[in-house]
Amino acid sequence: MKKIIFGNILILVIFLLAGRGNIDSHLPTVSAVKENQEQIPFGEMKVTFLDVGRGEATLVQMDDGFTMLIDTGTKGYENQLIEELIRNRVSEIDILIATNDSEEYTGNIVVLLKKWPIKKIMYAELFKKDIMGKIGFTPEIEKKALFAEDIINIANNVKIKILSPDEPYSNNPQGNSLVFQLIHGEVSILFTSGIDEDTEKKLVEKYDLKSSILKVSDMGSIQSSTPEFLQEVDAFMAVVFPAVETFERNEEVLERLNESWMDVYQISRDGSVSIISDGKDYIVEKKENSN
Repeated sequence: MKKIIFGNILILVIFLLAGRGNIDSHLPTVSAVKENQEQIPFGEMKVTFLDVGRGEATLVQMDDGFTMLIDTGTKGYENQLIEELIRNRVSEIDILIATNDSEEYTGNIVVLLKKWPIKKIMYAELFKKDIMGKIGFTPEIEKKALFAEDIINIANNVKIKILSPDEPYSNNPQGNSLVFQLIHGEVSILFTSGIDEDTEKKLVEKYDLKSSILKVSDMGSIQSSTPEFLQEVDAFMAVVFPAVETFERNEEVLERLNESWMDVYQISRDGSVSIISDGKDYIVEKKENSN
């Protein structure tokens, strides 16, 4: 009788293990992703504005395998972030940049810490306390606070130039978000996080903001993207991420963008959008939104 019971238990355990394997079999393991990691052509940089449902997340990949993620999207949409990173064959993250501490930008930072090896996390000094509170005790990860005028070299011909903040620019916390240019030779992308009109004015006064591509601030809300700011940036292309449920992008802002002769890509409409840069020019690739 004991042998029969033991045999039945063994069959049940095998069945459960087999079933669990089938549930996860459609998702690549980290090792499988690494073995099939996409090769970026020599001398090129790929920047993908990820369709993560709500909020912002941008993936930067270099030909030597370097991978950087800028923001993580909104909590509650973590599966879409995970799917996008797997689709882009990300096995580890060299640098994670948190541009501010709000849910739309760093809502999935804890999920990433559990799912992917992360070597370094960078953030604006003004948000250090809040970002450290989210990531907790992680001594294996290097942390670095960023300040205006910092230059971060990530490849021979690629660098990040930090523009803001060096002091609180706005009473609105998001107005003090991290702003920087990602520069690949003659191609530059301006990342504006969630800054507002007050911060835009200060940036216009302080810097030459001309860039090839603009990541539109605060998911296209009316509090930013003033005509004066857009004129100074003078970009050829703009990318607008999906807003959270509590507000939608303002049609007036979209009109401003279109009137400035920029090619406007809306992630909620166009799906993930990739920029392939060779340092002199770039091409645009789209993954159509399946929604």
